[in-house]
Amino acid sequence: LLAVALADAGVVEWRPLRTRALLLPAGIAGVVLLVAMVMADAGAIAYRAGVDAAARRDWTDATELLERAVRIDPWHPAGPKAVAVAAERAGRADLARSAAEAAVELNPGDAPSWVNLALLCAADGDRGCQARATERAEATAGFFEDELLNAALSYEQLGMPDAADDAY
Repeated sequence: LLAVALADAGVVEWRPLRTRALLLPAGIAGVVLLVAMVMADAGAIAYRAGVDAAARRDWTDATELLERAVRIDPWHPAGPKAVAVAAERAGRADLARSAAEAAVELNPGDAPSWVNLALLCAADGDRGCQARATERAEATAGFFEDELLNAALSYEQLGMPDAADDAY
Protein backbone atom coordinates (compact mmCIF):
# COMPACT_ATOMS: atom_id res chain seq x y z
CA LEU A 1 0.00 0.00 0.00
CA LEU A 2 2.87 2.34 0.73
CA ALA A 3 4.19 1.96 -2.83
CA VAL A 4 0.78 2.81 -4.28
CA ALA A 5 0.48 5.84 -2.01
CA LEU A 6 3.95 7.06 -3.00
CA ALA A 7 3.13 6.58 -6.69
CA ASP A 8 -0.17 8.45 -6.29
CA ALA A 9 1.66 11.31 -4.58
CA GLY A 10 4.09 11.53 -7.48
CA VAL A 11 7.08 10.79 -5.26
CA VAL A 12 8.02 7.75 -7.34
CA GLU A 13 7.37 6.92 -10.93
CA TRP A 14 6.86 3.52 -12.44
CA ARG A 15 9.02 2.39 -15.30
CA PRO A 16 8.76 -0.77 -17.33
CA LEU A 17 11.01 -3.56 -16.09
CA ARG A 18 14.07 -4.15 -18.25
CA THR A 19 13.82 -7.88 -18.65
CA ARG A 20 16.65 -8.12 -21.13
CA ALA A 21 19.17 -7.07 -18.45
CA LEU A 22 17.92 -9.88 -16.20
CA LEU A 23 18.15 -12.64 -18.81
CA LEU A 24 21.92 -13.18 -18.68
CA PRO A 25 22.24 -13.42 -14.86
CA ALA A 26 19.14 -15.62 -14.67
CA GLY A 27 20.49 -17.85 -17.42
CA ILE A 28 23.86 -18.20 -15.70
CA ALA A 29 22.16 -19.01 -12.39
CA GLY A 30 19.98 -21.58 -14.14
CA VAL A 31 22.96 -23.30 -15.74
CA VAL A 32 24.83 -23.41 -12.41
CA LEU A 33 21.81 -24.94 -10.68
CA LEU A 34 21.33 -27.43 -13.49
CA VAL A 35 24.96 -28.56 -13.28
CA ALA A 36 24.69 -28.93 -9.50
CA MET A 37 21.50 -30.99 -9.84
CA VAL A 38 23.01 -33.24 -12.51
CA MET A 39 26.14 -33.81 -10.41
CA ALA A 40 24.04 -34.64 -7.35
CA ASP A 41 21.91 -37.03 -9.39
CA ALA A 42 24.99 -38.64 -10.93
CA GLY A 43 26.44 -39.25 -7.47
CA ALA A 44 23.15 -40.68 -6.18
CA ILE A 45 22.86 -42.95 -9.23
CA ALA A 46 26.43 -44.20 -8.79
CA TYR A 47 25.86 -44.84 -5.07
CA ARG A 48 22.66 -46.73 -5.82
CA ALA A 49 24.40 -48.83 -8.49
CA GLY A 50 27.19 -49.64 -6.02
CA VAL A 51 24.75 -50.63 -3.30
CA ASP A 52 22.84 -52.80 -5.79
CA ALA A 53 26.09 -54.54 -6.79
CA ALA A 54 26.88 -55.13 -3.12
CA ALA A 55 23.42 -56.62 -2.61
CA ARG A 56 24.26 -59.05 -5.44
CA ARG A 57 27.54 -59.81 -3.64
CA ASP A 58 29.49 -58.53 -6.65
CA TRP A 59 32.11 -56.83 -4.49
CA THR A 60 34.48 -55.93 -7.32
CA ASP A 61 31.76 -54.10 -9.24
CA ALA A 62 30.44 -52.55 -6.02
CA THR A 63 33.89 -51.23 -5.17
CA GLU A 64 34.37 -49.66 -8.60
CA LEU A 65 30.91 -48.07 -8.62
CA LEU A 66 31.25 -46.74 -5.08
CA GLU A 67 34.71 -45.34 -5.85
CA ARG A 68 33.15 -43.54 -8.81
CA ALA A 69 30.37 -42.23 -6.57
CA VAL A 70 32.92 -40.85 -4.10
CA ARG A 71 34.78 -39.12 -6.93
CA ILE A 72 31.51 -37.51 -8.08
CA ASP A 73 30.27 -36.62 -4.58
CA PRO A 74 33.17 -36.67 -2.12
CA TRP A 75 31.09 -35.10 0.67
CA HIS A 76 28.52 -37.91 0.90
CA PRO A 77 28.85 -39.04 4.54
CA ALA A 78 28.44 -42.74 3.79
CA GLY A 79 30.62 -42.81 0.68
CA PRO A 80 34.05 -43.76 2.00
CA LYS A 81 32.52 -46.14 4.55
CA ALA A 82 30.70 -47.98 1.76
CA VAL A 83 33.90 -48.14 -0.30
CA ALA A 84 35.77 -49.56 2.71
CA VAL A 85 33.24 -52.35 3.21
CA ALA A 86 33.06 -53.26 -0.50
CA ALA A 87 36.84 -53.08 -0.97
CA GLU A 88 37.45 -55.32 2.04
CA ARG A 89 35.02 -57.88 0.63
CA ALA A 90 36.69 -57.60 -2.79
CA GLY A 91 40.07 -58.38 -1.22
CA ARG A 92 41.51 -54.89 -1.68
CA ALA A 93 42.82 -54.37 1.85
CA ASP A 94 44.86 -51.23 1.10
CA LEU A 95 41.88 -49.47 -0.48
CA ALA A 96 39.62 -50.66 2.35
CA ARG A 97 41.93 -49.21 4.99
CA SER A 98 42.42 -45.87 3.22
CA ALA A 99 38.67 -45.57 2.61
CA ALA A 100 37.95 -46.35 6.28
CA GLU A 101 40.44 -43.66 7.31
CA ALA A 102 38.71 -41.22 4.94
CA ALA A 103 35.34 -42.21 6.43
CA VAL A 104 36.35 -41.31 9.99
CA GLU A 105 37.96 -38.10 8.78
CA LEU A 106 34.79 -37.10 6.92
CA ASN A 107 32.45 -38.14 9.73
CA PRO A 108 34.37 -38.44 13.03
CA GLY A 109 31.19 -38.93 15.06
CA ASP A 110 30.15 -42.11 13.24
CA ALA A 111 30.87 -45.04 15.55
CA PRO A 112 30.35 -47.73 12.87
CA SER A 113 33.08 -46.09 10.76
CA TRP A 114 35.45 -46.28 13.73
CA VAL A 115 34.52 -49.95 14.26
CA ASN A 116 35.25 -50.64 10.58
CA LEU A 117 38.63 -48.95 10.89
CA ALA A 118 39.42 -50.92 14.07
CA LEU A 119 38.62 -54.20 12.32
CA LEU A 120 40.72 -53.31 9.27
CA CYS A 121 43.64 -52.25 11.50
CA ALA A 122 43.34 -55.54 13.38
CA ALA A 123 43.43 -57.44 10.08
CA ASP A 124 46.60 -55.52 9.17
CA GLY A 125 48.14 -56.32 12.56
CA ASP A 126 48.33 -52.62 13.42
CA ARG A 127 47.46 -52.79 17.11
CA GLY A 128 48.08 -49.08 17.71
CA CYS A 129 45.61 -48.08 15.02
CA GLN A 130 43.16 -50.72 16.28
CA ALA A 131 43.36 -49.37 19.84
CA ARG A 132 42.87 -45.74 18.75
CA ALA A 133 39.95 -46.64 16.49
CA THR A 134 38.37 -48.80 19.21
CA GLU A 135 38.62 -45.95 21.72
CA ARG A 136 36.93 -43.59 19.25
CA ALA A 137 34.26 -46.20 18.45
CA GLU A 138 33.43 -46.51 22.14
CA ALA A 139 33.50 -42.74 22.66
CA THR A 140 31.16 -42.04 19.74
CA ALA A 141 28.84 -45.04 20.21
CA GLY A 142 26.64 -43.42 22.81
CA PHE A 143 24.04 -46.05 23.61
CA PHE A 144 24.29 -47.98 20.34
CA GLU A 145 24.67 -51.56 21.48
CA ASP A 146 26.29 -52.97 18.35
CA GLU A 147 29.14 -50.46 18.34
CA LEU A 148 29.72 -50.87 22.08
CA LEU A 149 29.75 -54.65 21.70
CA ASN A 150 32.21 -54.42 18.80
CA ALA A 151 34.41 -52.04 20.79
CA ALA A 152 34.38 -54.47 23.74
CA LEU A 153 35.32 -57.38 21.49
CA SER A 154 38.15 -55.34 19.99
CA TYR A 155 39.41 -54.43 23.48
CA GLU A 156 39.39 -58.12 24.37
CA GLN A 157 41.39 -58.91 21.25
CA LEU A 158 43.87 -56.21 22.26
CA GLY A 159 44.22 -57.78 25.73
CA MET A 160 42.51 -54.86 27.48
CA PRO A 161 39.91 -56.61 29.72
CA ASP A 162 39.15 -53.56 31.89
CA ALA A 163 38.34 -51.43 28.86
CA ALA A 164 36.26 -54.31 27.46
CA ASP A 165 34.28 -54.47 30.72
CA ASP A 166 33.60 -50.73 30.53
CA ALA A 167 32.35 -51.05 26.95
CA TYR A 168 30.14 -54.03 27.82
